[in-house]
Amino acid sequence: MFLALRCPSSQRALPKTIDSILNELKPEAAYFAEENGKRTWFIFFDLKDTSQIPAVAEPWFLVNAQVEFHPAMNLEDLKKATPGIEKAVKPMHLLVILFIALLVFGPKKIPELGKAIGEGIRALREGLKEPRKSTSAETQAKSAEPGGSTQK
Repeated sequence: MFLALRCPSSQRALPKTIDSILNELKPEAAYFAEENGKRTWFIFFDLKDTSQIPAVAEPWFLVNAQVEFHPAMNLEDLKKATPGIEKAVKPMHLLVILFIALLVFGPKKIPELGKAIGEGIRALREGLKEPRKSTSAETQAKSAEPGGSTQK
């Protein structure tokens, strides 16, 4: 789960309060930034059940924070969801999408559009199967190029 919090900057006891809330929540990651002139926190944590939402939100309401919950997935979750995504797209859906695309783009642009969509789907599947990892060989190859030194 992705939790976005915005709080007025007038809260002086905020650091201690945030520290105690985060210690209890045990987030996977927490980022602090400014958004629209307000202190903003982006917190990623594992929400096991939606019944936990009030317990997570209430401490933030006590410090007058605006609270937003957004579902979020990591790469492992996305890999698990892929079969469900593929099952959800039925042939009839594809026909309706094709018909709408034909109306919007015209018959001359459909082959180009199909090619672009196919390449995108292929790249997504390849990315899900093997996440790209930066290797030291790539780094060495880049540093061997003229003007490609990694040190400044």
